[in-house]
This record gives sequence, C-alpha cells and structure tokens, in this order.
Amino acid sequence: MSSASEKEPTHGRNLEDCPSVMTVDQLLEAVPLGRCLIYEKLRTGEIPNRRVGKRYLVLRDQVIAWLRNDEAAVAEGQEAASNEGGTRERLRRL
Repeated sequence: MSSASEKEPTHGRNLEDCPSVMTVDQLLEAVPLGRCLIYEKLRTGEIPNRRVGKRYLVLRDQVIAWLRNDEAAVAEGQEAASNEGGTRERLRRL
C-alpha cells in the first residue's frame, strides 16, 4: 500500500500554465504518457526538443502543437529556434 506522502503523477496539468521551456519532469506532469515513452519520443525527435548536456528541454508551444498533430507549427517553431541561435548544431552543443 502506498502512503499519501509518496509522489504520484499529476497528469492533466494545464499546459498553458507550464513554463515556456519545460524539463522532462514538468512534461510528465502535463501529459498522460509514461516516462519511458516520453524519453523514446524525445530521442527519436517526435517530441521537438533541445539537449542541454544530458537534459532534454522542450518548448511548451511545440508540445502543444505536437499534441494537436500540427506538424506545420512544430516545424515553424524548430526553424525559428535554429535561426535565433545560429545553426542547429550550435543549439545542440548548448
């Protein structure tokens, strides 16, 4: 039996209330997907993301577009991110 003090997932957090740049833990609180599936989708690029060291960071607006299956908005957001900081390779090194 689990105690009330154990941390349980709080899926269903409103994405609009999340920070504009989210960590995996924040993403897990907002979407009803498991940790392994989230990491798989991050590794394959299905969920748009940036790596900072070993950490994945995701833009809230791109997650919303991904959840809505809006490929054009996701692509536009990725292009804007790569143009802001230089090449995609430079962003990956951050």
